[in-house]
Amino acid sequence: MIVELGPFALILIVVAFFLTKLYMIYSKGLGKHFGEVFYISLIPISKQGIKNTFQDKVKKYYRASNVINYFFYGVFALSVLVYAMMKSIS
Repeated sequence: MIVELGPFALILIVVAFFLTKLYMIYSKGLGKHFGEVFYISLIPISKQGIKNTFQDKVKKYYRASNVINYFFYGVFALSVLVYAMMKSIS
């Protein structure tokens, strides 16, 4: 069952990641610069990079975005690992 539903679960994780980022951007008041903020925050931003950011809204978003990135990337990696193990068994 995991082998058949694995790709759908991975797609669901990616969609949930995108929707979470979308919600965070608009809830922090950064919707005007959605594309730029979204693409920059796909990779975790260093603490020094956050300190060098001048706008407080963007700093708060980057901090929250790092937590979301680590969580979703970890869940995605774990899901791919489980899927690959189940695929190799079957």
